[in-house]
Amino acid sequence: MRLVGICGYSGSGKSIAAAALRQDGFHVYPMAQVLKNMLRAFGLSEAQVCGDQKAVELDLLGGKTPRHAMQTLGTEWGRDLISHDVWLKAWWTKVKHIPAVVCDDVRFGNEAEFIRAQGGRIIKIHRPLGSGALPQHPSEQLAFRPDIEIVNVGTVPELEHKVRQALVNAGV
Repeated sequence: MRLVGICGYSGSGKSIAAAALRQDGFHVYPMAQVLKNMLRAFGLSEAQVCGDQKAVELDLLGGKTPRHAMQTLGTEWGRDLISHDVWLKAWWTKVKHIPAVVCDDVRFGNEAEFIRAQGGRIIKIHRPLGSGALPQHPSEQLAFRPDIEIVNVGTVPELEHKVRQALVNAGV
């Protein structure tokens, strides 16, 4: 199995990198796929769950944003109240028989270590975006070490090339 986990702050280029690997035969399956499906069952649109409306407050969510719902469902409910590995186990159940998988939302050390234990690699994408404050939610701290670090300061094709070359160099 070829397995790649991608991490990075919001806007770093994780989805672009995953899309490039999809073109190379990888199946993209986010760790939060089950969680996102929960929000779709609530009636949220694709743009609200995965697109440009994640930061828009919704009456359906008590004035909270879809991003906030995903963070709190994922961490405070899923990881803290159910099981530290709840999303990881749900993800692995879905992907373990797929020959090439990329997970574009690795957020916690246990997820990174599990991917490594299966022979995978973790790529962290950095994109300098100014001097804004770092994210405060635990799911955005990325408190683990990646295997590969890529700085995204160029064009989309340049990022795609860097990701592909890094995986070739890592033997993935």
